[in-house]
Amino acid sequence: GRLVPATNRFPSSADGRGFKPLADYVHGLGLKFGIHIMRGIPRQAVKANLPVAGNDVRALDIADPNSICPWNSDMYGVDTNRPGAQDYYDSILKLYADWGVDYIKADDIARPAHRGEIGALHRAIEKTKRPIVLSLSPGPAMVKDVAFLQANANLWRISDDFWDEWKLLRQNFILMSIWSGMARPGAWPDADMLPLGRIGIRAERGEERKSRFTRDEQRTLMSLWSIAQSPLIFGGDLPSNDEFT
Repeated sequence: GRLVPATNRFPSSADGRGFKPLADYVHGLGLKFGIHIMRGIPRQAVKANLPVAGNDVRALDIADPNSICPWNSDMYGVDTNRPGAQDYYDSILKLYADWGVDYIKADDIARPAHRGEIGALHRAIEKTKRPIVLSLSPGPAMVKDVAFLQANANLWRISDDFWDEWKLLRQNFILMSIWSGMARPGAWPDADMLPLGRIGIRAERGEERKSRFTRDEQRTLMSLWSIAQSPLIFGGDLPSNDEFT
């Protein structure tokens, strides 16, 4: 019941190699390798009632068909109170660790905080013995959950998707002030990626474009993110930036 890379998009994943060849290439460049996952178990696996690795249960035994993502129809949530639920998360993290994954962005998990599945991911990462960074999306996360988030994740989104619009930057002044002082090593409130420079080769509607922020607004953005101790994750195309960016 575990998702694996599609060979038509990732030819190096053929013959069960998964993302390991790609991760090895990225590591060879001196960089880290990350993937973006959705919370839960694939509906495809539930429909076929596939087995869960490491346990005698099957996908139907742990899936919660009432726990669904409002913008993505690929997954069902996992009911972590059921036997075999932790084994499922252990199995996907073993796969990711074997591939050489360094960073996981888990989506549809922080708003609201799906505590059971966040905890399951955290425990599964610890069992791999690999230092995998866990990022939770989307936001805004709730301040009342800060102690739990600090204990179970490395960063969590404090805003909804942030784009190159001044009204969103203004809003993040408020959000960052609410979370002020709550960052600490290994646990960071995340104001989302930096939409700077050349944002898209194919962007939102398939067109190439650069950031709509003025240069002053870009300096404001970088200053705010730095003062607030938000992770600095670049959201543009690194190789094709201008000197200012």
